Amino acid sequence: MAVVPVDEHARPRRDWVLPLSLIAAAALSVALAARTGDEAVPTAAPPAPAPATAASHGETRVPGDERITVTCDGFTGHLTIGHPDFAPAWAARADHCAIERPAGIPLTGPERRALETAGRHDDADVKFLYGVCAEADPAGVYASADYAATPEQAAEIRGALVLCPGHPLAAELGATAERGEQDAELAAGGRIFGPGTLIVGAEIQPGTYAVTGDIENCHWIRRGQGGAVLDEYFSLTDRRVVVMIQENDYSFFSESCGRWRPA
Repeated sequence: MAVVPVDEHARPRRDWVLPLSLIAAAALSVALAARTGDEAVPTAAPPAPAPATAASHGETRVPGDERITVTCDGFTGHLTIGHPDFAPAWAARADHCAIERPAGIPLTGPERRALETAGRHDDADVKFLYGVCAEADPAGVYASADYAATPEQAAEIRGALVLCPGHPLAAELGATAERGEQDAELAAGGRIFGPGTLIVGAEIQPGTYAVTGDIENCHWIRRGQGGAVLDEYFSLTDRRVVVMIQENDYSFFSESCGRWRPA
């Protein structure tokens, strides 16, 4: 048998085998996909980018990100709930400030304690305490050494100082509250009283009392048992009026005199 010479270039190259097999496998996959249907298998959507937060913008904010709006005479600003900075408002030395706190934001611990100290039960009333905190006029009523707060005002001041213990007029505010608290005790004991007919020993106590200020048309009467007039006084104008109520007096009447206090 004759030997036919083999052309080396006609032999298949081994290094083509693997790529050809891969091409065949890919073609088979395409064919199978075409047979099973034309619908493409959905792929997972990429995650949505996280919404921008206060921290991403370099801003310090509290949960809920709401702030209290302060509007005073000559000043308008904001307080961060939970971290109020009253210094800008104090610098304005305003004597009246209106407060707006966003509704629906739970009270913080200090706000809750302040309300309890003030004897308030409505969460919305915390705005009044913020108002006292924001006001810092040395000539304001609460800072006056001559003013005694009513029981409600005294409680309001005490509650406000829970929110702003560093108030520049904290000493003056505290003194005003204390005078009011002392007056409340005296009134409860019948030692501070106003106009009308009052029974001695039951509604008021014997003693020496006075009213001061711009007094006009002050009229008072001391009566004994049976209604007999023991003493009477009338003044068109005066700056100070004094009366001594005796233990044997039955009643004391006054009008247009003001509020009687121990002399």
